[in-house]
Amino acid sequence: MSEPAGIVAPEPVPEGMKRCSACHAVKDLEDGFPVNRRSKDGRGSACSACNAERCSDYQSKIITEALTAYGGGRCSCCGTDRAVVLMLVSEGQAGKTGSWTGGGFPKAFRLRQQGWPEGWRVVCANCRLAETRTGRCDCPDAGSAAAA
Repeated sequence: MSEPAGIVAPEPVPEGMKRCSACHAVKDLEDGFPVNRRSKDGRGSACSACNAERCSDYQSKIITEALTAYGGGRCSCCGTDRAVVLMLVSEGQAGKTGSWTGGGFPKAFRLRQQGWPEGWRVVCANCRLAETRTGRCDCPDAGSAAAA
């Protein structure tokens, strides 16, 4: 049977190799694809590199949503917007060393599922450290965050 006009048939894949469904590169089946027991060949359809990129993009998106939902993507104390230093802090635990902090995906995902409940805020690493050590932030920019 011939291919319809404009469609090119993919070249055959050698034994022990597989074509990635995302990047279309032909890679070694054992090393290049994650295990998936549900598929016929026991491997995933996308290569490990494409899976890692897709997961990283999704996790970054959820973390950014959380930082935006709780503080507009800015530290509630000094107003910095450098996402790499921002974290979520439980408001009831501010200044206590046992409180949950971090911009981690699992917590951000859970908060998103709960509809962004009250009681969380965004702070940067510097302000968080000051709160943990002294109970309050003494950064020189503390007053400018409210104005921003």
